[in-house]
Amino acid sequence: MGKPKLRKKPEDIYKHRELTPYEIHIIRFVTDGLKNKEIAVEVNTTEDMIKNHIKRIFDKTGVWNRTQLALWYLRNESMLISPQLNLFGPPDPLDLGIRKAESV
Repeated sequence: MGKPKLRKKPEDIYKHRELTPYEIHIIRFVTDGLKNKEIAVEVNTTEDMIKNHIKRIFDKTGVWNRTQLALWYLRNESMLISPQLNLFGPPDPLDLGIRKAESV
C-alpha cells in the first residue's frame, strides 16, 4: 500500500493561493483532533463556517480528509509558522525587537 495521493502536486500547492493565518489556526485545531463544532466555539463562529473553511483548506493543500490535513501540517509546519505570527492582531513591537522611544 503506497502513500495516499494528493489532489495537487506538492510544488503546486502555493502557486495560486496561500493559506491565511486564520486557516493555519484552524488547521492546528484539526491537527489537535478537535471537531468542527469545537473549533467553532474556540474561534467564535458557526460550525457551517468552519466546514466551509476546511473545504477551502483541503483545496489549497490538496488533501482529501482531516487525517491527511493533519499529516500535511506536521510535515509543513516549519514553513508555515513565523515567530511574528499573531492571529489576533498586529505583532507586538517588543516581539520584533522594536523599542518604543522613551519620553523625555
